Amino acid sequence: MTWIDSHCHLDHPALSKDIEGVIKRCQENSIEGVVVPSICPSNMDDVIKLAKQFNICFFALGFHPLYAKDVRQQDFKNLSMLLSDYDAVAVGEIGLDKFLPDCELDIQNKVFQTQLNISESMELPVIIHSRGMIDLVTKQLRKRKIKGGIIHAFNGSFQQAQHLIHLGFKL
Repeated sequence: MTWIDSHCHLDHPALSKDIEGVIKRCQENSIEGVVVPSICPSNMDDVIKLAKQFNICFFALGFHPLYAKDVRQQDFKNLSMLLSDYDAVAVGEIGLDKFLPDCELDIQNKVFQTQLNISESMELPVIIHSRGMIDLVTKQLRKRKIKGGIIHAFNGSFQQAQHLIHLGFKL
């Protein structure tokens, strides 16, 4: 059996010291692909570089809710440009998280909606981080024709899970 890791921050500094060893161990354990999502404007180039360096790596570009308050309008333009210029597999890691200190949900939601709009217009799936916000995430997804994707940190009900699966998402 072979595996694809749909969400792994291989660009994290703790892994960079032994990235070749990490990739080798992935391959030795039948992992054929690793999707590396960006989390903020400053690490988008890093995940693209990582994907170019290792043939088992693929990348997604987006802004994690933790960094929503730091995202500027120009960052969305750069995101759109990089997504169209390179072979990203998804828009992500994006989402909503009410458990963050000073979570500023209104800002998170604006950043999330803008990224969903980008995903929809580019016909790319999404990698969504959702902690304690599955109702609002689902509401936003129902309004759009998103190409499916992954719901990361899902903590909803069985009924919510079924609805998201019906919309084309994996949990």
